[in-house]
Amino acid sequence: MITIRKAKVGDEKAMIEFINKQVRKKQWSYTGTNKPKNKDTIKETRENLLAKSPTTFYFLATDEEKIIGSVGITQRGNGRLSHRATIGWGIDYNYRRRGIGTKLVKTMLIFAKKRKFKRIDAEIAIENKASIKLAKHLGFKIECSLKKGMLLDNGKYIDTYVVGKIL
Repeated sequence: MITIRKAKVGDEKAMIEFINKQVRKKQWSYTGTNKPKNKDTIKETRENLLAKSPTTFYFLATDEEKIIGSVGITQRGNGRLSHRATIGWGIDYNYRRRGIGTKLVKTMLIFAKKRKFKRIDAEIAIENKASIKLAKHLGFKIECSLKKGMLLDNGKYIDTYVVGKIL
């Protein structure tokens, strides 16, 4: 059974293993992550999950206990930018096209609104049709494109969209 839940202390190792699996299998070719994460990342993730005032929040999709998807938002700063966050999501290749990404991102948007965020944005490779479709379906608008916004592993630059949503 697929479950969507907030990440908790103790999830950090499995979260990083999930990311590393996707990176090793080249399943996330259109994300900023292209190298496996190390033990320092596990420690940083744990510290964030333990923080009284975290700046990054995660929700996970699990099948039984196995992580099959994740979404995270990171607050853009403090002061005049504290109402803004950047969002990113990823689903295991074997679980795509089942509505899991939609459920994950919807859950995070509800959470972000409760946390008083007013604006959420993401950068998506123009070639990543599935993520663009998901973002549009959930009310994100394409705000601009960035020429050579992402460098792929093969050395090729591709353009990206910046999408935003007002909560």
